[in-house]
Amino acid sequence: MNRLNELGADKGALYFKLPTSSDLEAIPQDPKNPLTFAKVELGKLLFHETALGTKPLIKDISYRSYTCATCHHAGAGFQVATRQSIGDGGAGFGNWGEDRRKSDFYREREIDVQMRKSPSILNSAFSKTVFWDGQFGAKGPNLGTEIEWREGSPSAVNHLGYDGIESQAIAAFDAHRLGLGEDFFSAYPEYIELFDAAFPNLTEDERYSDLSAALAIAAYERTLLTDQAPFQKWLNGDRKAMSKDEKKGALLFFGKAGCVSCHSSPSLGNIDFHALGMGELKGFDTYQTNGFKNERLGRGGFTRKTEDMYKFKTPQLYNLSNAAFFGHGATFTSIEEVIHYINRGVPQSEEIHLDQLSPLFRPLHLTSDEVDLLSLFLVKSLYDPNITRYLPLALPSNQPLIGSKSMLSRELK
Repeated sequence: MNRLNELGADKGALYFKLPTSSDLEAIPQDPKNPLTFAKVELGKLLFHETALGTKPLIKDISYRSYTCATCHHAGAGFQVATRQSIGDGGAGFGNWGEDRRKSDFYREREIDVQMRKSPSILNSAFSKTVFWDGQFGAKGPNLGTEIEWREGSPSAVNHLGYDGIESQAIAAFDAHRLGLGEDFFSAYPEYIELFDAAFPNLTEDERYSDLSAALAIAAYERTLLTDQAPFQKWLNGDRKAMSKDEKKGALLFFGKAGCVSCHSSPSLGNIDFHALGMGELKGFDTYQTNGFKNERLGRGGFTRKTEDMYKFKTPQLYNLSNAAFFGHGATFTSIEEVIHYINRGVPQSEEIHLDQLSPLFRPLHLTSDEVDLLSLFLVKSLYDPNITRYLPLALPSNQPLIGSKSMLSRELK
């Protein structure tokens, strides 16, 4: 506790405490998109609403069959359970996305696919920018990058002046072939009342729009908080929430191992970018990853600054054990592998030069027992077992939730 009090400055250990999803005033939010319960509820439905999949490349195959939850599923810790996420042009799903693959009806260059592993959106309210290169968001680290917000590029949405979560949600409608479509409200009239409640001060043209839908989704994403994890319970005074070994792992995290040097916000992420030399997404079961793309350059691919090359955003650390792959290139298959990698301090990437590596990436000299204790803290103490509470019970469209048994049976027909 003394170490946490020291790190938390004027807030002490409570600096690392996450708010609950119902305490809207305590959740970091964009002043241009203030949180309300009505807006969050609408966003929760739209996030899971496959009726938004209205712009597929092949309408007869993929129309209204994908949505945000296709690539950010609760069962996978609000990320993807495969190395690579596929929206339009994907087929199958499984329980939490582990069976997602390219549709036989689409060519590789036609599918909506990410060239990096989809990051978790849990606790994303604590980040001013979004994406591995932080390209979304008009504030914080992106002040001074305005020249890169080129018209026609996804980051052009930053000119609207929103924070990262809102900017990414707005850009996603075009990038991921989503939209309300002309018949959305006639087909699903229950949404009219939901949009009215969420955006009562907007004109009808502004209210019933893709922009408003995106802002509602962003509001919902800000409430995806892992406040029921054992470490959070311990911060709230339950000293039995963590075992002795978990506490030893926490002492390593906040002490000898130096993890807190990068993972320093309440979400145990931060707004900074670091070059840790992790490998790139490529090889078996990946698509559109050949060649040298900006994505491989990380932050430098966005800012075009030499000092930003191969730097990637520091991710949050809660519910990692829901994931199957780790690192921006999905080159690790367990948390333990990541810890061993950082402990050794030897880069995977064959592209990065040693002088481009972060000075924080160096051998930590942790013993095998210490690695095990640190892993225990990350796997168990930072695991909220109840994030399915953020799922809607049903959708106004009566479409099945992504990953549900009814969705699976529909896919198999």
